[in-house]
Amino acid sequence: MRGSPPTVVLSLLMVLQAMMGIMPQLDLPKMLAGMMGSPEMPVIGWAAHFVIGIVVYGIAIAVLDSKLPGTSPVGHGVMLGTYTLSSVPGMMPTKVAATYSRSLRSVMP
Repeated sequence: MRGSPPTVVLSLLMVLQAMMGIMPQLDLPKMLAGMMGSPEMPVIGWAAHFVIGIVVYGIAIAVLDSKLPGTSPVGHGVMLGTYTLSSVPGMMPTKVAATYSRSLRSVMP
């Protein structure tokens, strides 16, 4: 259950991003669906997003909680999130990684 709150917050931010038209090329559910072979069905991407966020990160946080430095669960979540964010481009196919990098450059000075 530890992966649930961050996943819900990220989901809300993604919906707000789409509603405001900020970085429309960075549509994570559509990217995930495309990686799974169904780019026209973003519901598949949303399902994958929730499975990754709740199940995979929930398990990762439970396993790594006692091994990470410090005692704060929030700090451990931040460490895991920072590691994940820094390693995402290396895990993506080239086209998606290029889109991800371009969209990050548009918001960074």
